[in-house]
Amino acid sequence: MTRAEYMEKLANALKAYDEDFALDIIGDYRRHFDEAAADGRSEESVCEELGSVEDFIRDIPEEFKKSSFKEDTDKEDTDKKDADYTDDLGKLASDLGKLVNEAGKMAGKAGKAAGKAAIKAAKSADSAISRFSEVISDTINEAIGNKTSDTVDEEKETDEAADMHSEGNAGEAQFEDIEGFTENGESESDEANPLVVCSYTGIKGLKMSVVEAHVELTQADTDAVTITLSRPLTKKEKMYMSPVVTIEDGILKVKQENKNKTFSFIYNVGNKPLIYYVNVPDKFDKINISTVSGSINVQSEIEADSLKLSSVSGSINTEYELHAEKLKLNTVSGTVNVAAQLYAKKQDISSVSGSIKAVVAGESFSADTVSGSVRLSIAGPCDGKVSTVSGSIVIKLLSDIGIDIKSSGMSGSMKLMTDKHVDWNNGEDSNTVHFGFSKSDRHAVFGSAMARVTTSAVSGSVKVYDFGKTE
Repeated sequence: MTRAEYMEKLANALKAYDEDFALDIIGDYRRHFDEAAADGRSEESVCEELGSVEDFIRDIPEEFKKSSFKEDTDKEDTDKKDADYTDDLGKLASDLGKLVNEAGKMAGKAGKAAGKAAIKAAKSADSAISRFSEVISDTINEAIGNKTSDTVDEEKETDEAADMHSEGNAGEAQFEDIEGFTENGESESDEANPLVVCSYTGIKGLKMSVVEAHVELTQADTDAVTITLSRPLTKKEKMYMSPVVTIEDGILKVKQENKNKTFSFIYNVGNKPLIYYVNVPDKFDKINISTVSGSINVQSEIEADSLKLSSVSGSINTEYELHAEKLKLNTVSGTVNVAAQLYAKKQDISSVSGSIKAVVAGESFSADTVSGSVRLSIAGPCDGKVSTVSGSIVIKLLSDIGIDIKSSGMSGSMKLMTDKHVDWNNGEDSNTVHFGFSKSDRHAVFGSAMARVTTSAVSGSVKVYDFGKTE
């Protein structure tokens, strides 16, 4: 199929839908064809990639259809009912005419008789006409009554439907603690409050997964978990990105997935970034938030038994203390930037190509990256591991606690910035040593050695700054 054939088919299929909506869709598809052509891709391959027009049209909700299209359909039904009603009345009138003619013939024949016979026949004919008229009149009144009754019933059904909607769509499945949202996460009253995703109490944990959107996390002295949006979803975003809200074993699950993953350009062109504002109660049990390209920003101190924040290409940032039994901050190509101390028995910070910057302490921590750099500030006694393949490692002591550091590498170096005496396990007498194939492991101790750190860098360097020391 060529581009022209595909676009003609799409335009014809969108005729029944809102004009602005249809023009936006057509414009988006044209731009996609133009970009593909600029990349040297064939029209046939693009058509195949876009998929069938029928499948796309089938997924568009009825609400995007033209109001005139719906009115025309309703008008056709009304006109048909009126036509049927008119036909019934015409038939009744025709039957009445036939009856009158028959009665007239009877009267004519009776008039030819003489005397009392003629009068009796005339009276009989008149009585017959009267009875027939009463029958026809009753039939017509009954027909009119039925028509009126149908109209009243229709109005009653409409009123009942409106009442059901105003009462929260009682006929639809809903979650008992979710305010304003149905099972698929769409608001029942977008005009009243289009920004609220959910707000309720009695929840002990949160598991949230979004795609392009950013997340801002706060914790406050409240009993309710509240999630709001920075702006209302557009019509196109509602088609593919409406959040799905569920509850399982006291855990709130919010999932906003891109149902049209290949063609997000269809609905997010020109839109402002979408942000989910998440506020949780104090001393929450579990927080697990993940994004694909969106960043996660922590805007207050957080206390939870378990805290996990992860992103694929977005960054993770906080200037506030994080308290948890288990803490994980993970990203693939994004950065991790923690400006305040992390308080957790077990801390796990990782990135593949992004950099890591954090303030650590505690019984156990790890910071791992492949090609990114690691910059750690150690606030107190700790025991941890730091590793990278080609990135650099920088460790800064924020108090006079000393360090016991073991390092391994292939071609990097280790440099200790301190005036204290350094004990090397292999007899080195310089504060700077290089890794090599013959001597790839280094172990050095200075000061009180309350920070115990093991590092690994294949080709990256390792630098340690003692308390108060700079380059």
